[in-house]
Amino acid sequence: MKDSQQKIRNWLKEKLSVKGRGAASALAKEIDADSATITRMLRSPTGRGYRIITGNELIKMAEFFGENPPGFADQGQNAAPAESLSTNSAASIPQEDLCQWLREQLAAKGRGARADLARYMNLSPELITRMTKGTRSIGQRDLNMIMAFLGKAPPGVRQETALDARKSAILSLYEASSEAEQRAAFAFLQHLHSQRGKGGKT
Repeated sequence: MKDSQQKIRNWLKEKLSVKGRGAASALAKEIDADSATITRMLRSPTGRGYRIITGNELIKMAEFFGENPPGFADQGQNAAPAESLSTNSAASIPQEDLCQWLREQLAAKGRGARADLARYMNLSPELITRMTKGTRSIGQRDLNMIMAFLGKAPPGVRQETALDARKSAILSLYEASSEAEQRAAFAFLQHLHSQRGKGGKT
């Protein structure tokens, strides 16, 4: 994990350097953070205020730089973020088409679907409304979370990618959680698995 984060930090430093002045501020805005957060991400793990880079943030960074972080493109079946950032990315589909697809899917799910999606994505319902109207673009992280919520992919994206997106979303939420929350989540999943075994269900 530490080695992986080090490679990502080196990659981030290089990409920010190439983009030049103002890149860190622009990236901070892209990942819904501030410039101080980017600075903390670049620090050594032994440095004061060091902060890890979460899975969700990596997806946004990949979209921002137009390039996958180290290790994302060579993990075979487990490379869900890299998969969703290739020909199946949000950037490869016209925003108008994504907005229309989202409106149709939410309408099909019925009353309360918009609020449920907002809670799932940890966004305000207003932002979901803006996505459906096209006044807020649907980025790669947004699309991943939407596909995970709906369990289906928009036209032009392979259906398997929706399943990859769900796995990616779960992993991102796990990585962003505290150690105590991770232990609780793991214990809960173990409990569900044991109950399924007792019931003989698959």
